[in-house]
Amino acid sequence: MAQKETLDWCKETFGEEISMNVMERCLRFAEESTELVQALGLPKEKALAIVEYVYGRPKGEYFQEAGGTIITYFALCNAILIDAGEAYSTEVDRCYDKQDEIRKKAMAKELRGF
Repeated sequence: MAQKETLDWCKETFGEEISMNVMERCLRFAEESTELVQALGLPKEKALAIVEYVYGRPKGEYFQEAGGTIITYFALCNAILIDAGEAYSTEVDRCYDKQDEIRKKAMAKELRGF
């Protein structure tokens, strides 16, 4: 349900092309996950060290890595004592309320090249 709801919101906000652009979605995912760990106090040096570690190894299989990402996210939510579903619902409501603002911000990022 959440995945379909997210797809609908993306298409309504950004259109089909941006919503289904894998590299665009990778950049947004990397940005949001980095913002989360920054908010939790992970030092920049540790984040950069993780990037070096991961890119120094062979590529994983994306289906398995997606599953691992979801498990790790839920484990993090448990550690910080938040309900992942509640965080999702709250954020998707906020996104619908700020759809025009989010669309403008996304277009500015596209112009900056990341």
